[in-house]
Amino acid sequence: MEHRRVIKRPLWKRSDIDPTKECVLLLVEDDDGNREFELREFAKKDDLVKEARRIHTTAKIPLDLVISRCVVSIAENVVLESGEGFMFNSNGAWLTLNEFEAYKKEFFARRESEFWLMRLLSRLHSKFLRKFCKSRGCQ
Repeated sequence: MEHRRVIKRPLWKRSDIDPTKECVLLLVEDDDGNREFELREFAKKDDLVKEARRIHTTAKIPLDLVISRCVVSIAENVVLESGEGFMFNSNGAWLTLNEFEAYKKEFFARRESEFWLMRLLSRLHSKFLRKFCKSRGCQ
């Protein structure tokens, strides 16, 4: 069974934070689909990871959020440079809000089709049971 690392927890320490510097969060996806994030100084945000397939950069993050190390709070209060929002799922992997909406739409569409199939199967099953019992003379 293949083990895929989904997330890295915040690796920065409070003691590593320089209150005089502004920070951004880099959201990176590599060729294997692993998603990670990294705190960078705003001045050094262009030193991006070269092997990454996709990189999003947040707007400048307020110092109190950087110190809190809570990526969920950062996602709730800061947007990407493109203006799009982002979030972290229950596994801690980042998603843009467009990706989240697409996953949600796909999930509910699949769920509705499964409910439709289950209703159909239960009707067919009950019709089959009635016919079977009638042919066998059971009540």
